[in-house]
Amino acid sequence: MIRSATLRSFLFASATACIGSASASHLCGGEIYYTLSPGGNVQIDLHLYSASTTNGNTIILDPGDGSLVTMTLANIDTLPGFCCNYRLEYVGTHVFPVVGLYTLTAELSLRSGDIVNIPNPTMQSLCLTAEISVPDMNTSNTSVRFTNAQPDTYYVGNTIVHDVNGYDADGDSLTFNLGIPGGTNCLPMNPYFLPFQ
Repeated sequence: MIRSATLRSFLFASATACIGSASASHLCGGEIYYTLSPGGNVQIDLHLYSASTTNGNTIILDPGDGSLVTMTLANIDTLPGFCCNYRLEYVGTHVFPVVGLYTLTAELSLRSGDIVNIPNPTMQSLCLTAEISVPDMNTSNTSVRFTNAQPDTYYVGNTIVHDVNGYDADGDSLTFNLGIPGGTNCLPMNPYFLPFQ
């Protein structure tokens, strides 16, 4: 089975986003992971990359079936050497009542005003989504997982390099595409500028 995964909701911001934002609750990006078990039971992990640990103890996630899931802060990892040097892990569970295709969605605020490639960055949300298929109530499946931290980017000449190092525990093949990040109401940011453009 081939699964397509949109490259993480990581908004490349210029280095100026780190200056003056180190003490703010600036969000740099995030990702949603899930593990689906028989009966429509799903374990959800939401990782946020932030310049601060003060993003709150809970986050509300919309599982796409008309209900809401309260995600609870379970762990904070320090990522030395990065502008957004904290990975905050939120966890939650949900039971999908019927088969279907669902979109897990979390829309979060707290952006730094120093981001130069997003117009009015403090007015734009960070939208994280993951698509999950429940084809029958006996299915087990996991989402793509990334082993490299989102802020782990570097330049080779004028090219930004971000090795997502993604894998699928079920052995599904993966394809990635780079798209315009989702902002307020999870709509594509318009305009959005590539860093240093």
